[in-house]
Amino acid sequence: MIRGPDDILREVILWREEGYPSISEISKVTERLLNYWFVEEHTYEEGGSFKFWDCQQEAFETLIYLYSIKKQHTISDIRDEHIETNWGDWTKYAFQMATGSGKTFVMAMVIVWQYFLKLKEKESNATTNFLLIAPNTIVLDRLIYGFEGGGVFQEFPFFIPEEWRSEFNFQVISQSSGETKHAHAILHITNRHQFHKKQGATKPENPIKKVLQYLGGPKPTSGEEFKDRIDLNELMLRYDKIVVLNDEAHHAHPGTQWFKAIEKLSKHDKILLQLDFTATTIHDGRIFPHLVYNYPLKRAVEDKIVKTPLIITLEKDRIKTNDYMTDYAPIIELAHKIYQKKKKEFELINKKPVLFVLCDNNNNADTVGRKIANDYGYGNKVLVIHTLTRKTSQGVKGDIVQKDLDKARKVAREIDSNEIEVIVSVLMLTEGWDVKNVVVILPMRAFTSDILTEQTLGRGLRRMFPPKSEVDDILYVVDHPSFIKNWEEQMKAGELPKLDITRTYLPPTWVMPNEEKYHYDIIIPIVRGGLIDISPDLENFNIEDLPKQQRSIGSFRTPQGNVIAINLFLGKQEELKDITLDYFFKLPQTYFSFLTKRILNISAASQSQFSILYPKVRDYVLYKYFKESIDISDEKTFKKLHNNEVMKDILENFIHYINEEMSLTYDKQPSLTELHIKKFRPFQTTHKVYSSKKSVFDEVPYDSEPEKDFMMYLDNREEVRAYTRIFWKLPVYITYYDRKKKTIRKYRPDFIVEAERESDITHFLVEIKGEYYDQQESVKYKTQAGKKWCETVSALTGNKWVYVKIMEDDLKKYKTKELFEMVRLINRKTA
Repeated sequence: MIRGPDDILREVILWREEGYPSISEISKVTERLLNYWFVEEHTYEEGGSFKFWDCQQEAFETLIYLYSIKKQHTISDIRDEHIETNWGDWTKYAFQMATGSGKTFVMAMVIVWQYFLKLKEKESNATTNFLLIAPNTIVLDRLIYGFEGGGVFQEFPFFIPEEWRSEFNFQVISQSSGETKHAHAILHITNRHQFHKKQGATKPENPIKKVLQYLGGPKPTSGEEFKDRIDLNELMLRYDKIVVLNDEAHHAHPGTQWFKAIEKLSKHDKILLQLDFTATTIHDGRIFPHLVYNYPLKRAVEDKIVKTPLIITLEKDRIKTNDYMTDYAPIIELAHKIYQKKKKEFELINKKPVLFVLCDNNNNADTVGRKIANDYGYGNKVLVIHTLTRKTSQGVKGDIVQKDLDKARKVAREIDSNEIEVIVSVLMLTEGWDVKNVVVILPMRAFTSDILTEQTLGRGLRRMFPPKSEVDDILYVVDHPSFIKNWEEQMKAGELPKLDITRTYLPPTWVMPNEEKYHYDIIIPIVRGGLIDISPDLENFNIEDLPKQQRSIGSFRTPQGNVIAINLFLGKQEELKDITLDYFFKLPQTYFSFLTKRILNISAASQSQFSILYPKVRDYVLYKYFKESIDISDEKTFKKLHNNEVMKDILENFIHYINEEMSLTYDKQPSLTELHIKKFRPFQTTHKVYSSKKSVFDEVPYDSEPEKDFMMYLDNREEVRAYTRIFWKLPVYITYYDRKKKTIRKYRPDFIVEAERESDITHFLVEIKGEYYDQQESVKYKTQAGKKWCETVSALTGNKWVYVKIMEDDLKKYKTKELFEMVRLINRKTA
């Protein structure tokens, strides 16, 4: 059976779960990036956490697994079967990722990976020259915005490990403008039309073309807009190697100018790697043969990294009059009302929603645009975009006419700041026009294609709010019968997620401080510093503290390299005496080096501590581990050191002591700032909310019933002065070291409570957890870190802070006790 993307993903996940085996031997840079991006935790200075999405992680891991680990660089290697194609023999991988799933982030990862491979591993076959190709000017604008001036690397400071950031020297050159190269790494971003032959403008050959030119302005021959620019192919040929990144790569199939340009570079042996990104990897009804990863729209919706589509329908049947405007008048009214409702909700957070209307032809688009502008008072806030439709093997396509192209590009770039609220068009399915502010789609045309249904939806799928926020980001689609029909057909085929049209969505609730409750304000200390080094202090590591073996080395068996043959029919074993394997290390130095590296790989220590640990491992084995000191110049003694029991025990002794016994390094002078909870910016939530009494917020969102029960308890206790739940946006987190994952992690407790007894005020940092919480391995590390945080804050502020972990059963058991007594009883039990 031919190996497909799902088969590859299963292999990749298994490789990840085993801790990325072999990667440390292949590339320390790759190992560092995999752990930095996907194991370590990231937080913004102003609050809120950051995590790469599962699809971004899977896509990059798939690349590393195939390219670096398995070294499968051809289509036949990828498919595990010889395949004849016209796609060329250079290394290429295709990634199918749904609209809005963050393909640009994966491209950024590739750039960082190649950059630091080239910089730090001189023997690696890497490059710092990149060519990013867009299908049209709208996508081009978005990509330039995403990378130029540091772009994505500045906005999300989690692509480059902190210790490497000063070494990152990166430059974007758009449309091969001839800009002087001044950086170590160059990213050329261009439109695919850059590869078209340069010719002069053509005259219209017939009246129809004259009309089209009138609608779209003078039509240039493909590539004319670049006639004064440097030939891109010639520029790329100056580089030794390049990585080609194709966006919306379903346009880059054999036979196209786009493909031929890349093929030419390959013939000159310039392409190190080609990575194709697209939401659809189908050409002429066939899937791209180099497809290695598939993240469909269904998963994107289920994972909530794109908006959740909600179908809005009228209960009563519509009356058919065969008059376009009369038939659609009710749903235009419905779309208007939904939009106005969302607009009002977004005013408090200065966000602007957009209504996107899809018509069947340009005349009707003009009519609908005038009706919405005049009858509903939108005026100049309506933009009508004309498109020319054409049939292709993938359904109907819509190209924006030339005279409206600049308007569409400008709207896409400036949607947050311009006045446009309603966009009316025919198809407008050009890739790249999928602004995140679209929250209502009004389809006013028949949907005859599955692709058309998905493309239409794709115009509004990009989220306005982060996936981990407390808001259900919803895309409202006003019901059109053929839209629903096509969706349901694809849903049955498993291609799209099931949508419950009858589902009742909770309306968003505003969480904001109430001025009349400012007396419940809490000053939250924000601590910076704390845990600063994840490596144990091996300098002061005393091997005398390690366990000693009570046996002499002579009592251990020398391992034998015998080879056994097994008769599968009779089940008998037979030793092949004429074959033996000598798997002993040749030199003692190699043996001790192996042990030291294994300890550093598995324990909480760092590879940079090799020179410190090596002599300790050597001395422990020679002088402390056995009953007596040993002499490894004796060959028999040295071979006995290879005994599996001996090696396993030595490794476990070191790893256990490093992970469990040794202390970590803390900043001796952590800094402190203060945050008044009453100054917290309003936000929306679709979580359940509790109407609080002693919080500065009227409505407090919660994740579990024990959290709600705890707030009810606090509101009814006289000793409680005020409390707040620690929301995801608050910059309150506690740093702890996860010894199993060997990385620094951060977590947020659930509540801060201010209570008073006999004029003494105590602040409680509270964690509320369910029945099985204590079974999690990280619990003790979080608890230790919580207590350490309270000690630090108490010392810095002079106020008393106490950490308490309240289990659900304890909350029920002590709910009649005052808070101070509850905490005393719980902490006594867990001491």
